[in-house]
Amino acid sequence: MTKLLTTQTAKLDKTQTDTVMSVILYLDPLFDKDMCKGASAGCRKSCLINSGRMRGSNAVNARKNRTTFLRENPELFMVQLKGELLQA
Repeated sequence: MTKLLTTQTAKLDKTQTDTVMSVILYLDPLFDKDMCKGASAGCRKSCLINSGRMRGSNAVNARKNRTTFLRENPELFMVQLKGELLQA
């Protein structure tokens, strides 16, 4: 089972405190256009998935897998998401 939430990135590490825990759910708006229905062409072009480590094949595949999981099994996706949030 693919983990949905990311708890450690260079940017997140800078924002974590003793009282605030940040997590990120990376999906793929370019793989599934419905993820960001109102996005302009400029928004899609400047999307964070086009920069840094987000361009790597592991990151791309993980985003696509999560996005596919959400589309194909939304109820199970939400159960897993809620479980991961409770553990974060």
